[in-house]
Amino acid sequence: MAGPGHTGAASWIYRVWLEEVLGFKRRGDRLTIDPVIPKDWPGFRLRYRYQSTHYDIAIENPGHISHGVDLVELDGAAVSDKTITLRDDGGSHTIRVRMG
Repeated sequence: MAGPGHTGAASWIYRVWLEEVLGFKRRGDRLTIDPVIPKDWPGFRLRYRYQSTHYDIAIENPGHISHGVDLVELDGAAVSDKTITLRDDGGSHTIRVRMG
């Protein structure tokens, strides 16, 4: 039987993986994704729900690097400051992040 401390530890580990490894950082309605991953990872995918809106997120690592982002797109359009403003519009959106 897990004690109350286990739930907190699991939550902390999840947050470390999400924020520090996968680079997923949300502050209010602003989202940045800046992964720090092993060079041999080709990328990964996340599905994220923000209120009533779904975001399909694809991280690509074509140069097999550990960190650094050179492109962020929301629904096919480049995001100049690499920060996504999340919207609660009930729709589905795609985010593409290319490491480089």
